[in-house]
Amino acid sequence: MQAVLGKIERDRLRKLYKHSSGRDHQLFQVVLLLNEGWSQSKIAQVLKLDIDTVSGYLSEYFNSKKPTLKKRLATYQLQPEQEAELVAYIEQNPTIVVRNIIEYIKQNYKDVWTGTAVYLFLKTHNFSRRSQQILDREVVTKTGQRKPIYYSVCGWFRDKSTKSDNGISDVTSANKS
Repeated sequence: MQAVLGKIERDRLRKLYKHSSGRDHQLFQVVLLLNEGWSQSKIAQVLKLDIDTVSGYLSEYFNSKKPTLKKRLATYQLQPEQEAELVAYIEQNPTIVVRNIIEYIKQNYKDVWTGTAVYLFLKTHNFSRRSQQILDREVVTKTGQRKPIYYSVCGWFRDKSTKSDNGISDVTSANKS
């Protein structure tokens, strides 16, 4: 079985692979390696999986009769301009909670997301939940110096230093067969 993923699906799968764990992580890795031309036996050998497990993962991914995985993947589908709009909204409202993000998506994009899909979106767009000092105002002291006054906010803040999304580079250095 030779997989032919389109660029958009491949890029989305790489994001999901990068931010997934456990079984889904392996499944995405198997599909991406197959898409790069690897044989099922080589994938099984390199990932130390049984060949039946590799075949099962590929069947699950490419078989539309398996709604569970397809449903999870479909929960993370916005147009690029919608993604940018949602990112801007979260940046403007860092104290927003996940259920409010779900409601925002439902109202604005007519789509229903799960909490897991929102967390995946936040993670893939470099948001993390943390406390941050925000400038409230500046006051002028008696000596004429400007002194900033900060307040602390706990919320979703975006890490501006984005890491390169190199997909599955940890495995692709092995030889293809």
